[in-house]
Amino acid sequence: MNSNESNFNINDFSKSQLEEIQKGLEQKLNVSVYAKKEFLAIQMRQIRLGLQDKLPVEKYANPSFDWFQMEQIRMGLKDGMISQNMQNLKYRMTECNKSAFLFWITLIYLLSLN
Repeated sequence: MNSNESNFNINDFSKSQLEEIQKGLEQKLNVSVYAKKEFLAIQMRQIRLGLQDKLPVEKYANPSFDWFQMEQIRMGLKDGMISQNMQNLKYRMTECNKSAFLFWITLIYLLSLN
């Protein structure tokens, strides 16, 4: 067993799950990320495709995401949109915090005048 293979019981997986694991092994991918029975085969595929593209799959390799959500996140990561959106969000939060701070300072100042 090579380092990409995890210790798992093949009886825990469906045929389609095993096919996704096999495809990952053939591509020398770290299948331990998705070779878990809690992932459906279609979810495993999204993780495998992300690994193929060298994407940070830990951002969506979570069984609570359905395959479509995983695909959307994967495509966003691939296109660089997720990273850009996170930067935009951080900027907006900083600007929002500045605005809130100025509001409260102004309010405190105005109340202190009375």
